[in-house]
Amino acid sequence: WSFKNILHFFFFTKMLNNNLIKRKSVWIYCLLCVLCVLLIFAIVKVIIVGPSDFIDECLELVGGGTKQTWVFLVAGSKGWDNYRHQADVSHAYQTLLNNGIPVDRIIVMMTDDVAFDSKPWNIIM
Repeated sequence: WSFKNILHFFFFTKMLNNNLIKRKSVWIYCLLCVLCVLLIFAIVKVIIVGPSDFIDECLELVGGGTKQTWVFLVAGSKGWDNYRHQADVSHAYQTLLNNGIPVDRIIVMMTDDVAFDSKPWNIIM
């Protein structure tokens, strides 16, 4: 079996004859196929094991079994118009604390212009 025979076996012959697959694009297509197989494997693994256990297993594989989670939260906006961004970061901080992430492993960057605004009535206007 040659590579061309395998392509004929798995794909339509018209696809090759219409010059839709060239030499360079064959390798890209094969790479995309491998990535799709890995994605399908990951989805099946998440369904079987569960999302949180899957993330823990991936962290153990990558980190060598040590779980040292660091979190970096950033609210990139300021003012009452974008209050929701700061509220989201504050909510994420509380959620992380409630799920057992220690305070010394959470880094938060956000402005305090809404909490300590000298003109809080601006929210109405």
